[in-house]
Amino acid sequence: MSKVALLILADTETHESQGRIANALEVAKEMKENGEDVKIVFDGAGTKWVPKLADPEHKMHPLYEAVKDKIGGVCHF
Repeated sequence: MSKVALLILADTETHESQGRIANALEVAKEMKENGEDVKIVFDGAGTKWVPKLADPEHKMHPLYEAVKDKIGGVCHF
């Protein structure tokens, strides 16, 4: 079994950043479904995503809900 940490550093301001978070969450979901040991860590500007994704109105909320048990930390140092 692999052990993987996905570090989210992307800010919330651009479409590119939205693509990065979508990709990271999708990878985490696929790994979780395959029984892999995966953790998601939000750091720096990436911490802005947590309240956005937790909002039920956000389009990526269902994906966030699918992997929120894999969040290993949120650090806004």
